[in-house]
Formats: sequence, C-alpha cells, structure tokens
Amino acid sequence: MCGGIIEAGWLASVIVPPLAINVHATQIYEPVKVALLRSLVGMMVLAWVVLTVEEHVRRPGGRVIDRSRSWLALPLVVPVLLFAASYVVSTLFSLNPSKSLWGSFSRLQGTYSTLCYLALFGLVAEHLRTRQQIDRLVTAILLGSVPVAAYGISEHFGLGPLVTTSTAIVGTLGSSLFLSSYLVLVIPLVLARVFESLAPGVTDGAMWNGAVRNGAVQKPRPVAALLYGVLLAVHAAVILVSGSRGPAVGLAGAGLVAVALALPRVRHWLWAPWLGAAVGGVLLLVAMNSSGPMLSPLFEPLRSAPYVERFSSVIRTDGPTVRVRTLLWDSATELLLRTTPLGIPGDTLAPPDRHHPIRPLVGYGPENQPTAMTVVFPPEIALIEGRRARPDRAHNETIDLAVTTGLLGVLAYYVLMFGLLAYALELLGWVGGASRRRRTIVTLATCGVLAVVVAALLDRTGSPLTFVGLALPFGVVAGVLVHVVWRCARDGRTSG
Repeated sequence: MCGGIIEAGWLASVIVPPLAINVHATQIYEPVKVALLRSLVGMMVLAWVVLTVEEHVRRPGGRVIDRSRSWLALPLVVPVLLFAASYVVSTLFSLNPSKSLWGSFSRLQGTYSTLCYLALFGLVAEHLRTRQQIDRLVTAILLGSVPVAAYGISEHFGLGPLVTTSTAIVGTLGSSLFLSSYLVLVIPLVLARVFESLAPGVTDGAMWNGAVRNGAVQKPRPVAALLYGVLLAVHAAVILVSGSRGPAVGLAGAGLVAVALALPRVRHWLWAPWLGAAVGGVLLLVAMNSSGPMLSPLFEPLRSAPYVERFSSVIRTDGPTVRVRTLLWDSATELLLRTTPLGIPGDTLAPPDRHHPIRPLVGYGPENQPTAMTVVFPPEIALIEGRRARPDRAHNETIDLAVTTGLLGVLAYYVLMFGLLAYALELLGWVGGASRRRRTIVTLATCGVLAVVVAALLDRTGSPLTFVGLALPFGVVAGVLVHVVWRCARDGRTSG
C-alpha cells in the first residue's frame, strides 16, 4: 500500500502543480504550486518511512544499513546529497536563515522546497522499477501538459479566463519563460510516444530489443501516432507564440545533441553532415545578430519576419533584454567580489554581515539575492524596465547559485551535472566502464573551462567575468558534442 501511495504521489506531482492557480491570492501562480508539491512530497516521505519501518520489522538485522549502502551506490545519489548539503550550509550562514529555509513570499523557493525536489528525485529513483510504472508516469506528464498547452492557445486568441495586464502568453505557469520551458521538457516524451506508436519496441524497456512486450508482438498504431503528433504540434505552437527565446533556443540545441547521439548509431557516416548543419545553424544565428554593410541588407527581411525577429538580438548586448541580463550578471560579480560587508555599522536592524569573509564560499543564502543585490543594483535597469523593476534572479543558473550558495553550491551543481551527463552517455552506449566515465567527466569539465577562458578573452563589455555564467554550461554541452564527434571519428578509423 505504501508503495502505491508513493507512486500516486509522483503521478499527482506531475499533473496537479502545473495546473494549480489560486485566483484569491496576491501571487496566483508559483506559491500554490510549490505548496501543493511540498504537501505531496511530504505524504510520499511519510509513506516511505512507514514502508522502511515495516521492512525492518519483517526482516530485522542490518536491513537498514544494507539498504542505505545499496541506495548510496545508485548513480547520482552522492552528487545529489552534496548539492543538498550545499543548500543546507548556505542556509545556516544566510543573511536571513528563516527566509532561506522556507522561501520568499512570492516564490517559496527556499531550502525546504529544494529538499522536497530532491526527495522526490530520490523516491522516484528508488521505486520506479517496471516498464508499466514508466508508461504511467509518461502518460501522466502528457495528460497534465494538455490543459497547460490548451490554456496557452486560448490566451493567444484572447479567450483566457483570467484578465491580466500582461500581453505575454503565460498559461497556467505565470510566465512565458516558465510555460515554454515546461513544454520543452515534455516534447521529448511526446516524440518518444510518436516513435513508439510507429515502431513499437524501439523505445521499449531495454532499447533496441524488438517490438515485443509481455510476450506479444506490438503492431504500429497510426491513430495514436497521429494524436501524439497533434499534441507535439500544439506544444511547438505554444512555444513559438509565447515569445520566449531561451526555451526555443534550448530546444534547438537539445535537438542537435539528440541527433548527434542517435544518427551515428544508425549510419556511422551521418555525423559529418550533421556537424556541417550544426555549424551552419550557429553561423546563421551569429549573422542574424551581427550588423554591417554586407550583412544588414542580406538578413534584414529575415530579422523582421514574424516569430523570427526576437532571435536577431539573442547575442547582441545592445538589446534591452540582453542588456538587463548583462547588468545583473555584472552586479552579481561585483557583489561576490565586494570587500566591505553588507549592513550599517552600529545599526541594530541591519548590522554588518558577520559572515562576510566566507560569502564567496557559502553565498548569501537561498532567496536572499534581492536583498543582497540592493547595494549593487544597477540604476540603468530602471531606465529599461521601469522604476518599479526589482529582479529577484540573475536569469542565469550558475550566477544565481554563486550568489545564493557560493562556490560550494556551484561546484556541487556541476558535479551533479557532470555525473548526469556521463551517466546518460553511458546508458546510450557512448561511454563504457568507470575509467571512460571519468575521462568523459574530465572532457566535459575541460570544455567548460575553455569556454569560460574564451568568453573572458572575447568579452568587449568591460568586465571579463560578464559571460562566465553563460559560457560554462555552454562549454559543458559542447563537451558532449566533442565526445560524440571524437568517438565517431575514432570508430570510423577503426572500421576503416
């Protein structure tokens, strides 16, 4: 029964929070979603405790210790625990420990919420064991995404039930960025269902084992493939009309990586045409964002095309959106390198920060970024976004982590990312054995560091650290491609 409660909890977690809206609250989107997810995870943790106690009673004598050892041996568990520890340490030394623990009024994204997310990860990792459970989870995610996408479409045509002052399509997520990011995460699962419907067995259980499930040959299901294709088109349309560039660029990048991982396994020589197409796409994006007597007339019609014009300022630092980002990144860097502590000497309400010497190491605490950045807030943002603008994030995960959890949090985060990418490559057959896994992690870290160095050398904004938070994850993803291309070239020489 407890196992069923845990599974019901994670199924509800992927359906209910994305849809939840509290129209009677000041913040109608995020707090209610976080509160619901916290409650669901709390129920799941209690069921896990009962299940663990019952198993210990039935099988006494070292069962808990053995289970803990086996659990720690699971992939990514240790990196996740290190990431959780970085949040706990940062909360203990926070400017406002209570706020860091429980979260801010507008977002509730404190340490407690982060621990709930990680607990959900741990429970799913431990109890998701059968193909039927995976199918139910994917189905629940897809079902939950249908009303989210439908709400976005209704907003686009002016039929949304909520009256807001914003012209952006925010759906049930409260932000066009959040809406598009959510759908980008769902699209690969929709694609998997499309392929599975057309070629059963390709995505089944142990991959590439043939179209057999439970002893029965599975036939193609064109009607199901058509329905999933419609869902895929709706999701893509919402991402397109939402006006959010980041998720669209991320989806394109993820598509390039997915093709790089899949095509060479089908036809080994296809990696070379893919590499040419990828380089061409990057050059096209750079050309659209460049100005000059030769490029401007050539790309001006493309820049002014509907749904394309916003991509013509992705990497241009003179655009308002990118300018705000760079201002926030420079301010965060200034805060981390600040030599004088925050606070007012002699003031009882805002005394000087007594943990200032270790701030670069532990950060200022989760959810305390708006408070800490007040002293370095760039006035130019008010000229761009209005006098009431007060961003509570730097719009960059690496920089946000550096400010809130310090160097310890950034290191723990990238240890988790390196482990996740290496493990994914191993599952896909691109990495084999512990030594090659370590070599892959070294490759990813090296590419990340090289990208940071190149960004610092090419930066013309005045601060060599402006694009560090952007270059580091870009370099890590590029490291994945470097590893794949190197393996393809090496296998080609071997087969030749």
